[in-house]
Amino acid sequence: MKWPEVPIDSFCRPKQWPTISQSQLTPTGYPVYGANGQIGWYSTYNHESETVLITCRGATCGTVNVSPPKSYVTGNAMALDSLDEARIHLRYLVHVLTPERLRRSITGSAQPQITRESLKAITVPLPPLADQRRIAAILDQADRLRSHRHGLLRRYSELKRAGFASMFAGISSSGKLGDYGEVQGGLQVSRKRESLPLERPYLRVANIYRGKLDLGEVKTIRVTEAESMRVRLEPGDLLFVEGHANPNEVGRVAEWNGSVPDCLHQNHLIRVRLDRSAVEPTYAEAWFNSRDGSMHFQRAGKTTSGLNTINASQLRAAPLPVPPISLQREYVTVANAIDNHLRDQTMQSELVDELFVSLQSRAFSGQL
Repeated sequence: MKWPEVPIDSFCRPKQWPTISQSQLTPTGYPVYGANGQIGWYSTYNHESETVLITCRGATCGTVNVSPPKSYVTGNAMALDSLDEARIHLRYLVHVLTPERLRRSITGSAQPQITRESLKAITVPLPPLADQRRIAAILDQADRLRSHRHGLLRRYSELKRAGFASMFAGISSSGKLGDYGEVQGGLQVSRKRESLPLERPYLRVANIYRGKLDLGEVKTIRVTEAESMRVRLEPGDLLFVEGHANPNEVGRVAEWNGSVPDCLHQNHLIRVRLDRSAVEPTYAEAWFNSRDGSMHFQRAGKTTSGLNTINASQLRAAPLPVPPISLQREYVTVANAIDNHLRDQTMQSELVDELFVSLQSRAFSGQL
């Protein structure tokens, strides 16, 4: 069934309201909504009713939120005011404003934004109101199932952190990282390498998160045989982020799993190869990603041109408590079991997300 496509401003009045500063927020009062949902409280409100909001600035531009009645909406979100509820159902509107649809209204590259003018280019299918309510009810139910799956993923991650904290509560620093492992810098990426004989995959900062590898895009680099041998990764190697604009991200670390053969690493990652008779990489990864373990890097990081960095010497000096190896290996067993469950849940969650997108597509093309 083909429904008419109508512009957004034909059934609402998009508006950016005055923004209030962080210092103006109050301990209690009415909820304040900004770019990414609620950001605090304020003494007054500017929206009497529930309102659909579109994030209109920054990296999350195009995200849709709904503010509850009696909320203050700031200028970092585009409020879809004066909604004509005789023509469009609010929950239907929330679902039909998909990221793909709103992406067409985003302008700017350094600072993405959505304006009232750019929103005029966005149209949405408008079925009869009864069909909108039916579609919204189906998608709301599907979204609740999807949110439940996402919640399970968060709880598994929390369980792993809680397990570490419980097993190693009260441990004190008994050594330095450099006492238990070999520290190795990486390769500098430059055009001068184009004539070198070997091409190898390599990891960069974008591949390394706290306790997690993102291998969605692995680039290649040309190297010599000697370089390939010197910086080739082995399963169990730890990769520390050497520099980052955010000081809290300097020193974040992930354990290499060997899933990409002959993989190397660039110079913005520092590799540590541990003596596994004394320290388990999975234990060390969890320690340095914990609040206490990461504190050393936040203190040691130096700022140059807006980039916070650590060096190999500072990495070697990082405090590392070393509990009995038997206890470390017990933790590795627990962590691996949780990771296996997490992988299974992640695959199921991704499948649910795909099914939800498919359901949306069918809904808005009149196939439900």
